[in-house]
Amino acid sequence: MLSTVGRWERCSRALASIQRRFGFTVFHGTEFRALRGEFEGWPAEKCFDLYMEFGQLGATHLTECFTVSLSYDTYKKHFLDCRPPKMPRTSQYGICFMGILDNLMRTVMDHGQQSKLSVVVEDGHKNAGDTARLFADRKSRLDAAGIDLLRSHELAKKACSPLLQLADISAHAHTHDKRAVKSGKAPDFSARPEQAPPPGQPGWTVSEITPEYLARIIDEHNSDRIARRDAYLSRRQAWLDRKATSSAP
Repeated sequence: MLSTVGRWERCSRALASIQRRFGFTVFHGTEFRALRGEFEGWPAEKCFDLYMEFGQLGATHLTECFTVSLSYDTYKKHFLDCRPPKMPRTSQYGICFMGILDNLMRTVMDHGQQSKLSVVVEDGHKNAGDTARLFADRKSRLDAAGIDLLRSHELAKKACSPLLQLADISAHAHTHDKRAVKSGKAPDFSARPEQAPPPGQPGWTVSEITPEYLARIIDEHNSDRIARRDAYLSRRQAWLDRKATSSAP
């Protein structure tokens, strides 16, 4: 979920109002789908009304929404089975985070050099902590290229960062859509034509991690390894040259 600082502040106030009116403290997609916890006993009409309220919240305050998926077969065949032995074993979760981050960076850069990006990731998933490493890697690449774009990365609970609930409702909607595709009730995402969002409303980009994207991640690692080796050899040769010069009669 992408937005500006000012819009996020207004969105946070609007979300608090929704929570009071519907009588819940934190939206959890798994509990909402199963009608457990705070959503136990909710009638279908109330669930639908909350869903629509969240939709209006996003339409009013968001700049863009992204959802990314990666099948385990693609992950295993084109990443786990292909990565070099010393390459970090980034999880499916981590790969999806990279896909989201790349989409966010492209969108923010389109808004001009004055725009910067800070990222908040929900804490709790067993692989959420690895997103800090992946973010730092992307930031170091951009900094080395002289591109000032990425600012901060933060892990947070929904209770401390309530707007993470918006991401959960989007994931909830995406899950329903994928089930409809699997059952044949909806066309596959790749078969759907691209549509521009209505004027003044945010777009929703749905992506799937491809073998080509995974190959680029592996190529990046290999290129970095070669660059580090070349830099080491260059430093070593310079040290040897200095040593030979200092020991000359």
